[in-house]
Amino acid sequence: MVMVENEKIYWEFIRKLRNLNVGFLEQVKITSNQQHDYMTINGNNYYICLEGDNVTGFIGLVDNDIRLSVSPDHRNKGIAEFMLKWLIEKFPDAKAQVLYDNLPSKKLFEKCGFKPHMIMYKKENK
Repeated sequence: MVMVENEKIYWEFIRKLRNLNVGFLEQVKITSNQQHDYMTINGNNYYICLEGDNVTGFIGLVDNDIRLSVSPDHRNKGIAEFMLKWLIEKFPDAKAQVLYDNLPSKKLFEKCGFKPHMIMYKKENK
């Protein structure tokens, strides 16, 4: 696995994965136009994980808050842990916001060295 800088060719991958993932704090569908506007401003804060020729996930740091997701067909291979450890090495002061009920994310962040007091938990709006 390798991490590469985000480029415009990955913006749609990030959008589709973001729309697919139910673990993010904000659950809104992002249009292609919204993604373009957002990435124009924040795209350089995102990184892409490649496994060979396969784009497997993304990780980003916006306002010192970590955003990450792994493509469903590449989950449970250690990719999220790989990306998170890579990002922490690059940005050791990064913070995590996790939905209170998102146990897999809690476990991931703790496994990568985050202590419970370093994670901001948010209750899901229902």
